Amino acid sequence: MLGPVDAATDSSAAQLGQAVPTFGSCAAFLSEARTELLARGFAPTQDTATWLQVSDSVTDGTSLSLVMRQSADGPSTWYRAAVSETTGRDHAWRRSDHRFCCDEHAAPEDHLNELEWTRRHARRLAQLSIVYFRDLKGTQPKEERALFESVTKSALDRCLDQIDTSAKTAVGAEKTSGRQ
Repeated sequence: MLGPVDAATDSSAAQLGQAVPTFGSCAAFLSEARTELLARGFAPTQDTATWLQVSDSVTDGTSLSLVMRQSADGPSTWYRAAVSETTGRDHAWRRSDHRFCCDEHAAPEDHLNELEWTRRHARRLAQLSIVYFRDLKGTQPKEERALFESVTKSALDRCLDQIDTSAKTAVGAEKTSGRQ
């Protein structure tokens, strides 16, 4: 579900009529990614269209996620793409592939792996996480992971690059108004 976006996070820029980078623009990109995924047949579960959700929060950031469980007390697997505020240096996409364990929904005997990508840019962190059963054979799970990665990384890139463009536009407007 799309939640409200609070543009008051940077009221000084808003008062000057400058573009305010918010998570709302990222929500739009992730909503487009959701539509594209469903149109291209992304369906790791029978009711993917119901459970593949976009959420947007000023405090927690924006995410597109699908969490799956085989039973109430069984292991969780998921597809998740998210953008949140961060500190630290910018970096290009970094990929890691590791065993995922242990929490209330993951035990060593579940044989879970996590594919994770992160990119940091313009004080935002983009994260892409896919937790899956590593013993699951066949091409469909691999194709679904590749499709989710491709579509959501593109949306996350657009989000981070748009934030950077908005910030540069705001700085350019300040410089131009200072000359008059």
